[in-house]
Amino acid sequence: MPKGQSKDIQIGVRFKPEDDNQLDRIVGKGESKAQWVREAARLLAHDGVNCDYTVEELDRKKVMFKIWWEDKRMPIEGTGTIMALQMGDGSLKIQIQSQSDDEEPDVYYRFLMPPEAGPWLKKLPKGSKCDFSVVDPSL
Repeated sequence: MPKGQSKDIQIGVRFKPEDDNQLDRIVGKGESKAQWVREAARLLAHDGVNCDYTVEELDRKKVMFKIWWEDKRMPIEGTGTIMALQMGDGSLKIQIQSQSDDEEPDVYYRFLMPPEAGPWLKKLPKGSKCDFSVVDPSL
């Protein structure tokens, strides 16, 4: 969350030097380790999505979306990249990472797909601008 918006609960995490070095390599430009760890924890704690696609079909694919942005209490649409993680129960943790043209180049947003969003995920025909679409039917 942006600075000053949430300071309710603080959790300390310790890493071995080799794990910290790995974090240094994977944390995105303009993102702190704390932000990266927070997003990773949110993703793992979030309920999984059941859908007709595998991690291999989804992960790092381009997606166009029109979804409800709970934080801002409004619909949002755009394009982004899918990040997918397979869970042991067969569900997927699916997150959309998107950058806004109006923001700094290092600012991006992550949206977690809710469990009911599995059917919203559709593969687009070859030659489309994106590989998949996610459209909330309530919008």
